[in-house]
Amino acid sequence: KNGEPVGLLAGAMERATQVDYFCVPNIQDGIALREAGVKAPIMVLYLTEASYAPVLLHYALEPAASSLAWVDEVNHLLQDARGILRAHPWIDTGLGREGVMPAGALALARAVNQSPKLKLQGIATHFCCNEKEDLAAIEKGDLENQTALQKSRFDEIVAAIHAEGIGRAAIIHAGASEVLRDGVTPVYYDMLRIGTMLFENPS
Repeated sequence: KNGEPVGLLAGAMERATQVDYFCVPNIQDGIALREAGVKAPIMVLYLTEASYAPVLLHYALEPAASSLAWVDEVNHLLQDARGILRAHPWIDTGLGREGVMPAGALALARAVNQSPKLKLQGIATHFCCNEKEDLAAIEKGDLENQTALQKSRFDEIVAAIHAEGIGRAAIIHAGASEVLRDGVTPVYYDMLRIGTMLFENPS
């Protein structure tokens, strides 16, 4: 992040603390972590083209799955490869940047689950407009609040996926540093993707 040598930094973090997962913005940073000796799971947060599937598999990097076309291409490219690529269907619940729209999320989860070359490792979204009022709004069910609205959409999608017996052991994750900073506990789910807070001045 911010120009630091990501491999060396992540290696030091892994040795000094108990890190369950690393999340990186792109495949290049994921490769750098692996080449620095990082053994922990690594997820690539933003969309990685399906054409990189063999590289992702080689370095044991976990991409975001965003479309049925992405799944189809990965299946084709990995049909003769050894191993299974772990993937996280990424749901666009309101950020408006990337990921499958809610109406297509169940079909995407089914496709990943049925793939002979993919494992549904997690189900994810990202909040667009974190505010200090989010916790109170969620507790009140105030869907005028954007985070509460996104949470409602995400919970419905996850429930629909689980109802089909899919992804019940998958890691559910949505929140980042702002969620932890403001104590928005209803969206902690199974994992928080903490980044910005690691580089802030604690004063």
